[in-house]
Amino acid sequence: GLTCQGGKCVESTVDGPDVGEVIVNEIMPDPDAVNDNVGEWIELVNTTSKSLKLMGMVVRDEGSDKFTIDADISISGYGFIVLARNGETPNNGGVTADFVYGSNMNLANKDDEIVLEYKDVLIDSVSYNAEQGWPVAAGNRQDLFAAFSVAEFAALSVSVLRYLSWFHSPFFMRLP
Repeated sequence: GLTCQGGKCVESTVDGPDVGEVIVNEIMPDPDAVNDNVGEWIELVNTTSKSLKLMGMVVRDEGSDKFTIDADISISGYGFIVLARNGETPNNGGVTADFVYGSNMNLANKDDEIVLEYKDVLIDSVSYNAEQGWPVAAGNRQDLFAAFSVAEFAALSVSVLRYLSWFHSPFFMRLP
């Protein structure tokens, strides 16, 4: 793909993510303001300082839901990107989508998984289950705890802190 800036376009030198470089940061599995089929979304965060290409990334669950990011998009260093079922902000609960996956993936309200793969390599995964204490509540997104900057969080042991760091929040916001 091409990277364009200031009217000049050059062949992109942006690489895809390695393990842990892009992680699931927020999930809206059970919107309350709109129906699930238009209001579900997933936010990803880049845990590195470099821009990463996402075209070709597979997002799936452990069942039959799956989509591939088929647009030439990148996520900037320490940046965020929203993958949504519906890209129409006035109709999807107010979320600005960077990529729309449509009906190819359904986030179950109480128990599901989100798996990120790039070139057949597992990049990140989250499995949530309300009966096992996950903070799933209608109308509230599920967030990784934001007590750290993205750079600080990236330096921590994600596998250890991941489960303990999720909480639900009634507000949508992007962290700087």
